[in-house]
Amino acid sequence: LFSYDPLTGVYSKMVDFNGDNGSQPAGSLVAYNGILYGMTLQGGSVSNAGASGGILFSYNPSGGVFTKRVEFSAPNGAAPAGSLAVLNGKLFGFTQSGGAYGAFPGYGVCFTYDPQAQSFRKLWNFGESSGHSPLRRLLDHDGLFYGTTYRGGIDDQGVLFSFDPGTARYARLFDFRSETGANPFSALAVYNGL
Repeated sequence: LFSYDPLTGVYSKMVDFNGDNGSQPAGSLVAYNGILYGMTLQGGSVSNAGASGGILFSYNPSGGVFTKRVEFSAPNGAAPAGSLAVLNGKLFGFTQSGGAYGAFPGYGVCFTYDPQAQSFRKLWNFGESSGHSPLRRLLDHDGLFYGTTYRGGIDDQGVLFSFDPGTARYARLFDFRSETGANPFSALAVYNGL
């Protein structure tokens, strides 16, 4: 974890990821109440069939304090992907694997983390028909989250989905297929309300 001051050209290393405190950081950092939050794809001390499942961490820039908040494990999701989203004082994200459906490594989950209560909750298990293996961040638009999965759906080529964080209701909106484009990889964006 590092910082760079574009005015002075000074680069500073803040944290060395060493495995136990996470490895292979994924996605962007998000800020909430002056604290930065992020995830690593691997690392942590929880074993998932011999592999570590990644972590969610916080970093306080003013004090230089790094804290491991969540260690992911197969039942509650593993290998967190993309960037966290912030809504109503809570962080939302998803994992590429783990969860309740499918044999290990599973299809992934959608989750929330409350920084105030320091509590983690699994909200949704991705499945073969609903779409699985999400790779990028959730997009917050009009009170709903939108995202894509790389796999799953009718032709196993990914889906576009929405997720209501208030009711934990998941809806598959569109199935990607060869003729429409398949296996979406990049994050969604909003333009002119669309």
